[in-house]
Amino acid sequence: MECDRKILRFSEIAKELFAFLNNEYNFKIINDDDNYICYKSKLVYVRIYHERMSFEIYYSVGLIDEKNFTVSNMELVEYEGKTSKCFMASNEKSVRYVLQKLSSELHNYGEDALSGNREYYLCITKMRDENQCKLILEDKLNYINANANEAWNNKNYKLVVDTYYPYLKYLTSTQVSKYNYALKKIHN
Repeated sequence: MECDRKILRFSEIAKELFAFLNNEYNFKIINDDDNYICYKSKLVYVRIYHERMSFEIYYSVGLIDEKNFTVSNMELVEYEGKTSKCFMASNEKSVRYVLQKLSSELHNYGEDALSGNREYYLCITKMRDENQCKLILEDKLNYINANANEAWNNKNYKLVVDTYYPYLKYLTSTQVSKYNYALKKIHN
């Protein structure tokens, strides 16, 4: 059953709370419907979404002439050393609450993004790349830890050492202790 989006007043509330885009940054609304609004200035766009199925509300900001130079609301807040979370809203009160929170974040932390500062977008791209590398490493460490634990449980200490050795600098103190113990066992 599809929700009647008009009763949530997403568009109306978003235009009210994101009015600073028009007033302070000379953005114009170029698209406006019940679950999506797009603002544009000469250099930058801001897209505010209210997902049809999940009811998640979020925005993205980007340079018009650079498809790869975008920033999400989560990245904008993370770059400032703060944490953000996903927001869902399925009634008018929660739509207003979430949009107020998001507009406040964009207003407080978004000056570089909204003014089209290319250096800012480069920094965001670098942060995104670093986060991706951390996630890949974390996945790899989870994988090798599972293998090392299995080898440990089977008392295959050589395999524990061989598995952990390439990643020594990333291991927890417990994993290093296991590695050292296994090393002693294979040298005895």
